[in-house]
Amino acid sequence: MTGVATADLDDLKPATPVRRRPWLAGLLSLLMPGLGQAYNTRLRRGLVIYGVHLMLGLALVFAPSIPAGLAFLVLLPVFIVFLIVDAIVGARRAGAVELRWFNRWWIYVLALAASTGVTAATDGLKHVKRPVQAYNIPAGSMVPTLLVGDYMWSERAAPQRGMVMVFKRPPENQTDFIKRIVGLPGDRVQVKGGALYINGAAVQRERIEDFRETDPDGNTVVAAQYRETLGGRSYRIIERFGDRGPLDNTAEFVVPDGHYFAMGDNRDNSADSRGNGTEAWFVPEENMIGRAGLMFYSVGPGDWPGAIRFDRMGRWVE
Repeated sequence: MTGVATADLDDLKPATPVRRRPWLAGLLSLLMPGLGQAYNTRLRRGLVIYGVHLMLGLALVFAPSIPAGLAFLVLLPVFIVFLIVDAIVGARRAGAVELRWFNRWWIYVLALAASTGVTAATDGLKHVKRPVQAYNIPAGSMVPTLLVGDYMWSERAAPQRGMVMVFKRPPENQTDFIKRIVGLPGDRVQVKGGALYINGAAVQRERIEDFRETDPDGNTVVAAQYRETLGGRSYRIIERFGDRGPLDNTAEFVVPDGHYFAMGDNRDNSADSRGNGTEAWFVPEENMIGRAGLMFYSVGPGDWPGAIRFDRMGRWVE
């Protein structure tokens, strides 16, 4: 009985406190966000920090160039400095602490290995054809629907007439293009006098107010604007040269099986399926990435932040 009582009393003795080393806490945080906090016995804080780090990593993968660059150049370095300083200060304040079950060197090694795997998997998402992706608009072929400096999400969807789609431009299949799908497999597509014809019938279009835009040099650009209706979708197109542009009169093209005919809404300033007017190119089904969806950011020419176009944020692409 005495031996049992002694053993019970020994079990109730507190563990020997161990001093936390600030330099080691900072180093662990540098190797893996949140690990220095766990080293300081603050596991919950470490998990929250690692979660924030993971979300920043996903933002770098899914966000387009400028937001991703801002996150990488501003948010991520600031975050890393914060977590290292937080771990060092936390170790100094903690002093000597009773170790927890997770304060073991082999657990730190396992955590580092798992973090390396998560980082590799996150980076691998860059090369996966994802159901949702973000894009920015670098050129004006889709004006007035999409302006240079718009940022939008695209989502996987089957192409339909009138739908704005992102696709790999044939034949090199490397460059991402964004155009409106006007012709489906088997359709006969032609432009006559600026008007679009599908299977011999003119697509409805209505003249509306002129389109006005200020270019990067501060000049006002005025273009004839129409509202076109195709496939149950109504959207605006512009004709900078009226109906006398180089591609306002084309041959009649027959869309092959498994392919689509794409055109820009800026009809006189778009490299699209019309080709040179006599020889067309068509988009294969396998090149389709997704349809244009929500615009979440937009910035025009001028000084930041005044150039941000808040009125375009939250719009859905027509």
